[in-house]
This record gives sequence, C-alpha cells and structure tokens, in this order.
Amino acid sequence: MADTDETVEETEEETTEEEATAETEETEETTETTEEIDSDDSAETTLEEELITELTAELEISDENFNATLLALKVKGAIRDVKRTRKYPSYYTDDQIDSDLYDHYEICKRIALNDYNKIGIDTESSHNENSISATYTDRDKLFSGVIPFAK
Repeated sequence: MADTDETVEETEEETTEEEATAETEETEETTETTEEIDSDDSAETTLEEELITELTAELEISDENFNATLLALKVKGAIRDVKRTRKYPSYYTDDQIDSDLYDHYEICKRIALNDYNKIGIDTESSHNENSISATYTDRDKLFSGVIPFAK
C-alpha cells in the first residue's frame, strides 16, 4: 500500500512539472511574439504618425469640429519648421535627423497643437469679443527649446 501511495505522489509530481514546463514554454512564446510585434510597430511608426495619433486622441474628445486632415497638415508643418530651425549639417543622415526630431517630440506636438487651434485666427495676437478677451502665445516662443547647429 505504501508503494501505491509513493507511485501516486511521483505521478502527481511529474504531472505538475510537465504542466509548469508547458506554461513556461507558452509564456516564452507569447513574450517572443509580443516582442516581434512591438519591434515591427516601432520600425514602421514615424514621428509624424505618432504625433497625429496622440493629438487625434486628445482633440477628438475636446473639439467637436475636429478635422483630421487639417491636423495632419499642421503636424507636417511643425516637423518641417523644427527641421528648418535646427539647420541640420549636410553630413547628417535621415536616421540621425529622425532621432534628433524624436528628442524634440514635445516641441513638435506643442507647435502642431498651437497651429491647429489657431486655424482661422492665424495672424491674431489677441482677440476681444463681448467682454471675452483672449491673448495668444507668440509662435516663436514655442521654439525656445530648439537650438540650431552652429555653422
């Protein structure tokens, strides 16, 4: 009878070890698959796409007249303006420029959001109407963290 009990315990231990091994293998496979997906996404996602996605999520909530096409134009313009302000040396590769632009992500975002929110009032620095007053940030101040390369 003692032999039977020992056999049952050994069988249960073997089953538990097999289940643990199978769970570990499944977890490793899931992790590898997730890492592959993550690396594929990051390789394909550009700064412009990330900015558009993030700003779209914000603006769809707060702006009942949200226009994705206009936002995309403002994001492209903001990135172009930061590039122009940085004055990249001719030896900089596209990868180096992209990497540097990611360092200026928040600045590009602020400029795009500022430009989007000023559609229709582009040239105004302030606005008064029916005792409501609005003063707008000078767009050039948004570039305060963008320092050009020395020439």
